[in-house]
Amino acid sequence: MGTKKLDDLDDRERKARIDDERAATRDDLADEADRAADQRDEAADRRSSMLADRPTDPTEERSRATDERSLAAADRARARGDRAASRRDRYRADADRGAAHDAVSQLKGLLYQAEDNDEVMILLGQAQGMIMAAGNATPLQALLELSTRAAADGTELAAAANAIARDAKRRRGGES
Repeated sequence: MGTKKLDDLDDRERKARIDDERAATRDDLADEADRAADQRDEAADRRSSMLADRPTDPTEERSRATDERSLAAADRARARGDRAASRRDRYRADADRGAAHDAVSQLKGLLYQAEDNDEVMILLGQAQGMIMAAGNATPLQALLELSTRAAADGTELAAAANAIARDAKRRRGGES
């Protein structure tokens, strides 16, 4: 028995942190692109106002101003893309954290249901011990695996503990 579910929750928490960091970086890039776009617009406006005072052919200056406005639009489009990616990263991070929170809440609920029955608590302790022995897991990891088994089987903790005990006995019987 491994600690696959706990590893999955740890992995999702790690991914959530990475997504948050990536989102913050993208937000910074978007802000920078917006500042660059504003600067390009200001430069284009200056060129346009300079042309109004000149009696010469303004074609070259107008072309530069047009290029500046085009680059500003590209900067803004890139900023919008970065912000959209940032929102997706944050949404994914929230979903990952929500899954971990839900798993812990489910475990608490199952434990509250079982805590009034001494026989069930002994059975849970035995199953927890078997998981720890088989997978070199910590008590918390073993309890989370027990909870995961109950959720996967759609049963109470006691039924999951019985299933784990049966599986362990079968493996021991097959190894003899």
